[in-house]
Amino acid sequence: MGPRRVRDNVARSVVDQLGCDGAVLLLDETGDVKKGTHTVGVQRQDSGTAGRIENSQVVVAAAWATPRGAAFIDRELYVPASWIDDPGRCAAAGLSDGLQFATKPALALLLVEHSLAAGRHAGWVAADEVYGNDPTLRAGLERHRIGHVLATSRSMRMPIGPARIRADAPAEALPEHCWQTRPAGTGAKGPRWYQRAYLHLDDPEPPVVGQRYLLVRRSPTTGETAFYRC
Repeated sequence: MGPRRVRDNVARSVVDQLGCDGAVLLLDETGDVKKGTHTVGVQRQDSGTAGRIENSQVVVAAAWATPRGAAFIDRELYVPASWIDDPGRCAAAGLSDGLQFATKPALALLLVEHSLAAGRHAGWVAADEVYGNDPTLRAGLERHRIGHVLATSRSMRMPIGPARIRADAPAEALPEHCWQTRPAGTGAKGPRWYQRAYLHLDDPEPPVVGQRYLLVRRSPTTGETAFYRC
């Protein structure tokens, strides 16, 4: 049985067990620290597993999450440009001829399309800043009519009103009545509470369906903020 059939069997089993009600597709990369230079895709690169730059192999992974639990259903190997630019090295590692470089957000969109092609339709997609800052991924999700909550950097400029301003600028100006306190699940010390507010985004190009928002999350104890394109 080839790796793609194994992947598909695992994904079917996960979705059968966890169901589709309230399903979210979670996208993120994970690193596997390696020694040497022969493991396919290995190089010194940022590894979330190690928490620093390490000699490692990185994959972009998709997890299926519902109120019943969460489990991985798919993955794509991230092959750095240093490998793509060395056809002999790629051939020795068994990579296909003509392999093109793909960014992590491009691989994430491929995982979304795998899921859709297999009939697995999550209600929405969630990912961190690496993905939320990428306009091609956001456009791809809109094209497939998939809702999303993607973290974005506070310095990212957003089309709010007639201007493009940093994401963190309106958060400082919002009056207190705009903030709603909501739970964000249970952590090690009990329920986690955050304040949230959102603003409409006024992109010149209208969305395929629905609306675009900037969601701001604020800690009621520290005032720390995080930003999401939705």
